[in-house]
Amino acid sequence: QKVFESYFNKKVDFAGLSKSQASGMLKKVRKLISEHRTSSSIHTSEKNPNYLKLMFMEQALQAQLDEYGMGSNNQEVMAIDMNDPAVKRTLDKASKGQNLTPDEQKTVTAIATMKKEAKKYIKQNLKQLKQAQELLWASNRRSMLLVFQAMDAAGKDSTIKHVMSGVNPQGVSVNSFKAPSSEELDHNFLWRYWKRMPERGKIGIFNRSYYEEVLIVKVHPEILESRPIPYGLRGDEFWNARYEDINSMEEHLCRSGTVILKFFLHVSKEEQRNRFLKR
Repeated sequence: QKVFESYFNKKVDFAGLSKSQASGMLKKVRKLISEHRTSSSIHTSEKNPNYLKLMFMEQALQAQLDEYGMGSNNQEVMAIDMNDPAVKRTLDKASKGQNLTPDEQKTVTAIATMKKEAKKYIKQNLKQLKQAQELLWASNRRSMLLVFQAMDAAGKDSTIKHVMSGVNPQGVSVNSFKAPSSEELDHNFLWRYWKRMPERGKIGIFNRSYYEEVLIVKVHPEILESRPIPYGLRGDEFWNARYEDINSMEEHLCRSGTVILKFFLHVSKEEQRNRFLKR
């Protein structure tokens, strides 16, 4: 009880717990969380200030146990370079049922172990992601914006679907931006993105984003010329102004409590070609 109270009052470092201590404390924390959830003031930080503390503790304790649970051979397995030509040849031989040398068999076994550990780790991460989302919603202080840009066939849709499979869909909005409508064209180029920014406590996902306005539009000048914008310069000054507008918007969002995470998915031309052919 004394150890629990010390952690609850943030006087002790979580990393100092042994595996058995962390496991026992996690059970106690989850029991208290369950009691809070059945009370009349559910998930409200103002009415239940201890609820958020318990949620943070659960997340930290689970992360600590996850570290204890990692396999002892992880470093060896993770050292395998899947892009190594020798590894690719080994996997090709294995897929065709050809005889493997002892070293090749060791590589195949290590990769299988790596995939098994990865699936376990992903499952653990999805659980933590769900808990983090609940904290985000309960605190109602911040929002999160995930921006995905990618080359064609790089896998934006599948990445969004896979990574966000562990969260509550009621707290997530996914926005895919295609060609702007006539109404959107009658406003400034950031207007349609502003409308879809996530509210506090929620996660917003942009499948493509306002960066298209300085990428595809810049590469294809005819798109810009077809839009009802004022006549004038279209050189570096114009594009630098757009960069500044985007930076200013993101700075304002950050100051207002929105955490912005941006991801660019890249594939080689060879892999892109293979994916197009499969389609």
